[in-house]
Amino acid sequence: MASLEDEFAFKSQSRPPKCLAGVSIMLVDDSRSVSEAVRMMAVVSGARIRRADCIASAQRHIMLFRPDVVITDLGLPDGNGIEVAKMVAEKITPKPGVLILSAAEEEVTQNAMEQCGADAYLLKPIASLGEFQAAVLGVLPEGGAGLPDWNADFQAEISGTDYYEQDLGNVLDLFEEAVREDDASELAFGAQFLCGVASTAGDKELEDCARAVAVRVAGGHRGQAAAGIAIDMLNARLSGQMSATG
Repeated sequence: MASLEDEFAFKSQSRPPKCLAGVSIMLVDDSRSVSEAVRMMAVVSGARIRRADCIASAQRHIMLFRPDVVITDLGLPDGNGIEVAKMVAEKITPKPGVLILSAAEEEVTQNAMEQCGADAYLLKPIASLGEFQAAVLGVLPEGGAGLPDWNADFQAEISGTDYYEQDLGNVLDLFEEAVREDDASELAFGAQFLCGVASTAGDKELEDCARAVAVRVAGGHRGQAAAGIAIDMLNARLSGQMSATG
């Protein structure tokens, strides 16, 4: 009979690696909704993440945390994200990868990136989980040497894993709270995140459902009916996951 140690070792080996396993990310953004969306993307990808909501806080955290990647919004309460990027380049050795996060036009964002010496940029809203992961991997020092490969085999195996189930549960909680509070912005970033998760897992039906929520909210509607369909679909997926593992 296998020991508990052997059983847990087998389960650990049978799980596909997360593409950002071991990566530490420092997010500098004062928006709660954006920060939560990025946090969820980081967690489901295996990264560790800390957040600062202003430049002063970011400076303290970055010096202590020594992240692999810094993601900074351009507009901050006490200045501009360009200052964060310049501070990282001047004071942190080895230098982390730096991503500019912005809701401005792409040309404006690219100019800001070049001005401060950042490595790349992400536009708000982040289009998908895959886009987030690719951006972080692309700016990692030394090209992310030592990280697990991010490839088609891994993508195909995401559905059915324990962290996939956890992620669906997180999105379900977000949708249910947003419906209760009639919070369209909460629905918007929940839909954005679910699009990425469903796309990565190859669940086209769930991805289309999430996009329907996003379209309704972007069109100025409350999105309650579309969110209700998403909630039902998420409950069905979670019931299936628990039945498969139970």
